[in-house]
Amino acid sequence: MRRTMAQTPESGLEAVIAQQRALLEIARSEERDLDQLLRRVLQIDARTLGVERVGYWEYSPDRGAIVCRLMYELSNGTMTSGAVLLADRYPRYFRALEELLVVPADDALGDARTNEYRDDYLAPNGIGAMMDVPVWRQGRVHGILCHEHVGPARHWFFGEQLFAASMANFVSLALETRESEVAVQQTQALKRSILSNLSHEVRTPLHVISGNVELLRGTIGGVGDGVVSMLDAIDRSSRRLVRTIESLLDLARAESGTLTFQPQPTRLGPLVRRELADFVMRAEARGLWFRFETAADAVVSFDPYALAAALRAVADNAVKFTETGGVTVSVSSRAGEVACVVRDTGIGIARNFLDRLFLPFEQADGGIARRYEGTGIGLALARAFLERGGASIAIESEEGTGTAVRMSFRAADADPPREGAP
Repeated sequence: MRRTMAQTPESGLEAVIAQQRALLEIARSEERDLDQLLRRVLQIDARTLGVERVGYWEYSPDRGAIVCRLMYELSNGTMTSGAVLLADRYPRYFRALEELLVVPADDALGDARTNEYRDDYLAPNGIGAMMDVPVWRQGRVHGILCHEHVGPARHWFFGEQLFAASMANFVSLALETRESEVAVQQTQALKRSILSNLSHEVRTPLHVISGNVELLRGTIGGVGDGVVSMLDAIDRSSRRLVRTIESLLDLARAESGTLTFQPQPTRLGPLVRRELADFVMRAEARGLWFRFETAADAVVSFDPYALAAALRAVADNAVKFTETGGVTVSVSSRAGEVACVVRDTGIGIARNFLDRLFLPFEQADGGIARRYEGTGIGLALARAFLERGGASIAIESEEGTGTAVRMSFRAADADPPREGAP
């Protein structure tokens, strides 16, 4: 029997409440797999509207047909797929999909938009009413959320149409999220491939250059200071490029999760002094001081390579962007947390740039990029290494007054041997 507009206020209110609960259920879903989310949408949609068959159809690549990706049947809880409707056989129906936000056919067998496939699809499946909602993506219809009422004609109320449109919007959002994730995965894969090739094609020749420079130094004599200076410049430049490539590869491995991480108990104070000892001479060569305040006997559990790389990246930035004064590196321990703070008296960082500070290849502005050496990956690499090991990094800075970088670790229970102990 066909439904009519006659409804009691209570039944209308109950329907609205049920629809709102269904929308909230979908909105709260944390399902990441697209097919599983589609299954959930179809099940909730069919249950809420009391529709026997609810399916999701997608356009073929040439847009000459729509293909059923999933069809849920309420009475038996089954999922099917594979049905096909051709555009050239049902032109009025396909035109309606492109022109309307909702295609409600109360009497699908008699409606001019749907009766084209009466004998091919509607009658064999016992369908008396249909409500189709196009799913839009990037400015055109990508698919259709199709409601098929098995039985006699049925009136689709306006509230039901709004609910179906909301469900279609959830499908559109899920498709957009999936496409974004795929694009990110493809970009990451391409980046890893490029960096891998870069490692082989660039790093190997650079090692050859550095090795030959050392051979030349040992085999030629009596040359002028100019030749020696050129060899030194070649050596410095090649080593700098090797360090840059190594940092890029480390960052790619850290971001992709392929970095081998082997934590071990480490006394942070002695490690800081040992790994950053060469920065004392670098700072003094520029008229700066580089001091340690690491009296605390703090122990952390961390991968030694990753920890050293993060410390050196932060210290390198501190020295690089400091023109007067110097850098202080302190280690402290309190309430189960160990902190290493690198504080400088350098140029500082503008407040509006702080949010972008940990993005790879970012520097404050074009002027700094030209004035100071570097690729802008140091802090990105430090954060990737630290977060990979469960630590964190935070920055406080004010332009013109200096910067403080705080690296926080969980204190370790294990007590490693003291350096120099037998």
